[in-house]
Amino acid sequence: MLERLRGDLLGDEGDHVLNELPLSRFVVGVLYPEVLPNESGTAGEVEVSTEIDEEQEVGGQAADAQADPAVSMAHARHPRSMGLSFAVEVAEGAELDITVTAARYVEQPGGSWVREEIGPWNLQLSVAFAAEGLHRHAVTDGLQLVSNVRHPRDGVSAVTLTLLNTNTARPGRMDGGCWFAPEIVVRAVGGSIRERPASRSAALEELEVASQRLLFREVQSFGVGHGCAVEWDGPRPEAIRTTFIPTHELLLSEASGGPSLSMDALAADADLRVLDELVDGYEAWIAEVAKSPGLDPVGRTTLARHAEDARAAADRMRAGIDVLRSDESARRAFQLMNAAMAQQRSRQEHHRAGRLGDPPTTSTARWRPFQMAFILLNLRGLAQPDHPDRRIADLLWFPTGGGKTEAYLGIIGIAIMLRRLRDPRAGGVSVLMRYTLRLLTLQQYQRATGLICALEMQRLTHLPDTEPVSIGLWVGRQSTPNSVKEAETFLRKARQNRGAEMPEDASDPVQLRQCPWCGSALDYRNYEITNRRMRVACPVDNCAFRNGLPVHILDEDVYGHRPSLVIGTVDKFAMMPWKEEVGSLLGVPRGGDRSVDVPPDLIVQDELHLISGPLGTMVGLYETAVDAITGRQAAPKLVASTATIRRASDQVRAVFGREARQFPPPGASYRDSYFAKEAARDVKATRMYSGVMAAGASTTTLMVRVYASLLQSAGSIPDSDSDADLYWSLLGYFNSLRVLGGAFIQVLDDVPDQIKVIATRRGEEPRGVREVREMTSRKRSSEIPLELELLERCRGDHGAADVVLATNMISVGVDVDRLGLMVVTGQPQTTAEYIQATSRVGRRAPGLVVTIHNAARSRDLSHYENFSAYHRSLYRHVEATGATPFAPRARDRALHAVLVALARHRIPEAGPSSAAGAAPSWEEALRDQARVIIERAQSSRSCSGPVPDDESDEAIERELAALIDEWLSSRPNRYEGWFGKDDGALLAEASRAARGADAPSQFPPKAPPWPTLTSMRDVDAESQVYRIRRKRDRRGA
Repeated sequence: MLERLRGDLLGDEGDHVLNELPLSRFVVGVLYPEVLPNESGTAGEVEVSTEIDEEQEVGGQAADAQADPAVSMAHARHPRSMGLSFAVEVAEGAELDITVTAARYVEQPGGSWVREEIGPWNLQLSVAFAAEGLHRHAVTDGLQLVSNVRHPRDGVSAVTLTLLNTNTARPGRMDGGCWFAPEIVVRAVGGSIRERPASRSAALEELEVASQRLLFREVQSFGVGHGCAVEWDGPRPEAIRTTFIPTHELLLSEASGGPSLSMDALAADADLRVLDELVDGYEAWIAEVAKSPGLDPVGRTTLARHAEDARAAADRMRAGIDVLRSDESARRAFQLMNAAMAQQRSRQEHHRAGRLGDPPTTSTARWRPFQMAFILLNLRGLAQPDHPDRRIADLLWFPTGGGKTEAYLGIIGIAIMLRRLRDPRAGGVSVLMRYTLRLLTLQQYQRATGLICALEMQRLTHLPDTEPVSIGLWVGRQSTPNSVKEAETFLRKARQNRGAEMPEDASDPVQLRQCPWCGSALDYRNYEITNRRMRVACPVDNCAFRNGLPVHILDEDVYGHRPSLVIGTVDKFAMMPWKEEVGSLLGVPRGGDRSVDVPPDLIVQDELHLISGPLGTMVGLYETAVDAITGRQAAPKLVASTATIRRASDQVRAVFGREARQFPPPGASYRDSYFAKEAARDVKATRMYSGVMAAGASTTTLMVRVYASLLQSAGSIPDSDSDADLYWSLLGYFNSLRVLGGAFIQVLDDVPDQIKVIATRRGEEPRGVREVREMTSRKRSSEIPLELELLERCRGDHGAADVVLATNMISVGVDVDRLGLMVVTGQPQTTAEYIQATSRVGRRAPGLVVTIHNAARSRDLSHYENFSAYHRSLYRHVEATGATPFAPRARDRALHAVLVALARHRIPEAGPSSAAGAAPSWEEALRDQARVIIERAQSSRSCSGPVPDDESDEAIERELAALIDEWLSSRPNRYEGWFGKDDGALLAEASRAARGADAPSQFPPKAPPWPTLTSMRDVDAESQVYRIRRKRDRRGA
């Protein structure tokens, strides 16, 4: 497909003669002529960039730091030049063997154009005796090579070579003056091409910088392009060359290390020797890695620190095994979890293969070594509430698609069963599992429901007298109904309409569309309201859950039944000051026997890298209340996961107030951490990255051509080929809804027309583009399961997608193995987003990602010109994330909300809504909550650097004292001021308050009602724009 894309964009043997204008045929790899003034005295539109990206983001110190006119012409609207910069060793007799090729088209009398190849043209350029400055070498009429060899430093010279189009042309007649597909190839003779200095990533601590240098010491950058990209082969390249369609094959990591870990065997094993073997192997690897040779003093010190972290992880794994041997309840919970996970894994694979009912066996279900290692690592902290591990946030860092979800599902299973083994009466919420995106939340809910069903079957068999095991979905009204009444209304209308599309504002309770136990389809007919709750039952008579699945989807049901596992979005925790019922999920006692109301034992935060910026700041501030409420007996164990993060320690401290531990700890190279190793291409599928850019054409034009080429190439693969389905569905990624909306029209109209052009040129049948889907936040929650199901449909199936256009909604949680083709339009804002999004393809078989760079954006241009260096060490370029929960502007918006949440859920008398006015009677307890906030601010601060005056303890204490005084003096009659009815209330909806004329004065709040967030994404007030009609005078002026 890549070769066909090169041919479609740069030309191939079929383009020797053109019957169209060359600039109509080609938009990539073109050097334009200088445009002369027309009759009016003005030249054609040529915009020259005034800034030159110098690899600040992804390279090192640019070798072309001096002003170079030839380089600046590569960044023009219609570029006249292209080239490269590199470093070369200066030795006696050292020369550069330079080869140049290019092509031009000559117009024929009949109107056709004939291609004329130029070169290969050669130049031997001495490095040792080259004079500084620009030197021009005529390649042929209208084409020059410009060389610039700089003064050597430490025996190394920086060299810049550019090809310059010296032709001239009148506006509108540039075709004959253009050069097409130019290329420069450089070989070092008598010397060597040297590595370019690496840049230091901004905002990283010295220890993290040292770790990066150690891990990626074998990855080197040898050149940067100007208006093009640069490629080379191997760690000691003999040659370096320019290219307009750069590529890099990314080898993916696979789980490794340790013995085979059968789930069935661990459910029955009596001596756990296989777990000892797992740790033995890890410890032996640590000892071997610690001896890695060839390191400088800084590298040796860094490696010793890595080895120390790894040994600490191995010790904690040993401690987990000791707990299994010494604690009968923990051992039994571990066995029951393994039995349940064997069922969950086997049924999931069985149903994904399109089969229904029970799988023939569970014997093939196995743990990947890192999954079991992570479970053992956390077992002591989970089983012993008073252990110091409870104050550690264990971060599972593993590449996307590696199986992180199963690792924490195992920990979840232990937590749920251990609670019942230790106290048969103890129910409530054992685990809180939080996500940031509703697509990810809904998908993981469906996956986790399979485990919950398996755990409930184990409970019914082995612990029938204990509290039932269930799962709850807590995501808010935009996705699911809040109340039974709303769900009943929806289901009634669905039956009346026979499942026809519902109104856009309807919250859909039908979130499970497949029975997690037998795989049978579910729809609105399997949902019913009974005994004031919604029941979801499998329609198959012989299914174990024909009388009802252990699921709760409505907020009202979740609050009332307190499911064992609650999966929700972080947004929902903004409801803590608003709803007393939220306390029931956090273990706040309510009526009856309060001894069974225990807080969650475990909190799981998936995709930690998304908890950053404004959202992370809000989450961190509200986390003050979550931690204090759930930690009244013992702090819950906290685990998190991500595939892309930097400065994890600072982020975890800021958001969760805890020390972070990464697992698995790094070793001596990014290629091997024992539990994850870079796999050879014959062992595991790879992901090919390619980049394109067209400076002389719009991004839309280039997008149409790339889409058309790839779609036609995929359509030309025979149905009998094993890759026929792999590249059938093109996944298009966009950075914004606005750009995606325009592309949707292009895919419907222009792409099919361009496919016909390509098919005619190649003598093929044009492929039809009929199924164009969209996966964005504009989709209603009820549509998301259908879109995911359509993504699973293969080539030839009814409704199989030709093109799926998506935003960052698909960056996490979309696990569709058949996807193998993606086009990214515009470089994403962060490397983490780029890695996450492109990891959706190439999971089962080799994947292809084509990134369309926008030449008008300096960041895109920089990534394109440094394509090879950037992609050879993608994870090294992940940007640091951060959160500032106690910054002044964050406190302005939510400090009062955290104070109210702590009061309602930690002071027994303060819970009911009517208790808001009784604050004077528990004033001292209220001031105690203020002290909790100040202590949290102290624990969330970075260990280094002074504390700004406006974030000091004194500043926070003053604000809290003022809030308490206002609360006490206002004597509200209730907490909640819903729907604008906030007279006498302590809280008012911030979104409504922001619409008033005095909106700018709402934050920080003063006298109640205090404007309070109902979602953590409502960080900024909205701006309202009104049209003002001007009155006309009698003359109509």
